[in-house]
Amino acid sequence: MYHPSAKFTHYLRYDGEVPATGRQLLALLTFCISLTAQTFSAPAGIRPALRKPAGSILPGGRIIAPLGDQYATGAGPFGLLVGPSARTVVTSNGGPGPNSLTVLDHDRSGRWTAQQLVARSTEGQEAFGSDWRGLFMGLAYVNDHAVWASEGNSGRVSLFDWVAARRRAIDLNQGDYKDSYTGDLALDAERNVLYVVDQANFRVAVVDLRTRAVIASVRVGRLPFAVALSPDRKKLYVTNVGMFEYRLIPGADPAQPRATGLPFPAFGFPSSDAVSGAERRTEKGLVQVPGLGDPNVRESNSLCVVDVSNPAAAKVEAFIRTGVPFGQSSDGGSSPSGVVVTADRVFVSNSGNDSITVIDPRSNRAMAEIPIRIPGLETLRGVLPIGMAYHEKTGWLLVAEAGINAIAVIDPRWGTCRWAGFRRAWRSMATRFSWPMPRATAPAPTATAVRKARFSRPASARARCPFFPFRPRANCLKTLPS
Repeated sequence: MYHPSAKFTHYLRYDGEVPATGRQLLALLTFCISLTAQTFSAPAGIRPALRKPAGSILPGGRIIAPLGDQYATGAGPFGLLVGPSARTVVTSNGGPGPNSLTVLDHDRSGRWTAQQLVARSTEGQEAFGSDWRGLFMGLAYVNDHAVWASEGNSGRVSLFDWVAARRRAIDLNQGDYKDSYTGDLALDAERNVLYVVDQANFRVAVVDLRTRAVIASVRVGRLPFAVALSPDRKKLYVTNVGMFEYRLIPGADPAQPRATGLPFPAFGFPSSDAVSGAERRTEKGLVQVPGLGDPNVRESNSLCVVDVSNPAAAKVEAFIRTGVPFGQSSDGGSSPSGVVVTADRVFVSNSGNDSITVIDPRSNRAMAEIPIRIPGLETLRGVLPIGMAYHEKTGWLLVAEAGINAIAVIDPRWGTCRWAGFRRAWRSMATRFSWPMPRATAPAPTATAVRKARFSRPASARARCPFFPFRPRANCLKTLPS
């Protein structure tokens, strides 16, 4: 014990005869240990960046492992579909690199096996023809071994049967239509009708699968993207992600691009010239470049409702604007990207606004707007909600968040996001249910509760699903436990 009356000689009494020099060394050692305890380092230590199915190391040193199981697909899986019996899953892979279909089969042992059907490959050409050159997002199941798939730039939609190794194609470039680009699909199996989005011609083509002919074409809006059929098959819902319809420059000739084209963009946006057009000079002389018009017309950033009670006489019923229109608080509009239809509601994901619009299908009016926000970063955007899946028993809406590589779980009854960030995969584009989920136990909210509801994320969800960091594996299919 230290005695204050003791003189500072060579020795000081401190728990016994401890020399002063020894005490100084002990203090220095304690100080060094305290510094070491406050040193920070990356979780991966000195290990380099690494990508593995079980867990990966980011360049910054973080270690990540997404929830659920994952299975490798081709590059750029855009379309995702679960088979009628939930024993097969198909993804449409648009690249970069060769386009392909990935087929996952669930065998009797409980294991998933993957099969790759690759366009432009030797095996693909032998099985499905040398004219099969690509794929896009659209998929529609016929049975557990055959799907309709859109081929994008070729303007075709094809039936792929991987058991019979057969492909049958239908070309949408018929009549007055050319340069078609096939996108999303919706199949009415009972009437044997396939609805095909033609993005390049701003239309939906109605195909009679018995005659393999296009029996109707409906102009639906600017850059149609996703399509969904109502449960009674009487209405078709199409999202329009574009703002403008671009027109050719008068006198433009693809054979003489330098002489008949513009050396510099005709105008900036937003501007009065962008709305009404402007006179500009080419090597051939002056031309009047058409304007882009109003960015907030009904055909832009909207949901198009098509009456298909008679498919051969399909007609537009309404345009419904979703999200926040172009303006001071929305630089690019809402970009409605995904659509899911139930008996009493229509859900539209607005990738430009990070929100979900809920629509009443009887009145064709928006009922509610559900924001998707990251706590602490509410003013920022970039979640990019796109694909969705609705589970009737729980009433939950699952939303693929391409911007943060995650899945949000939304309870539309409360107008809130229950969990905003289940870690999933790079650039999450689509999500589907393939097994039962627990029944909903929460009571239906009252009108007062809905008005008071705000963004919520329970502590248990925060513990399991932190927003940062998560960078799962790219080009893979994720399965999450219920």
